[in-house]
Amino acid sequence: MKVTISGQTENPNGLYHRYNITKASGEPCDTDAVYFVLRLDSGGDDQKHIAACRAALQTYTAVMEAADHLPKMADDLRTLLWSLDKDTRSYFQRN
Repeated sequence: MKVTISGQTENPNGLYHRYNITKASGEPCDTDAVYFVLRLDSGGDDQKHIAACRAALQTYTAVMEAADHLPKMADDLRTLLWSLDKDTRSYFQRN
């Protein structure tokens, strides 16, 4: 099923096509794939958005760990999250 995401003009305050994704290897991406970019660093003006992005990655990592799927990637993501801020570290210490 092909998913169409509108442009910024049509949906300026919602989900819109903001990034063009390419693979680092140079291989073509699946033209029917849907990607969503998460900002994880502390740059930018919208700290609530960044916190939400980090929470999304925390959830993704926890699901991968629970499923024992791609354990090296889950470990690398956890390490990345720990390096970002103390709030992320306290989340993983609780869970």
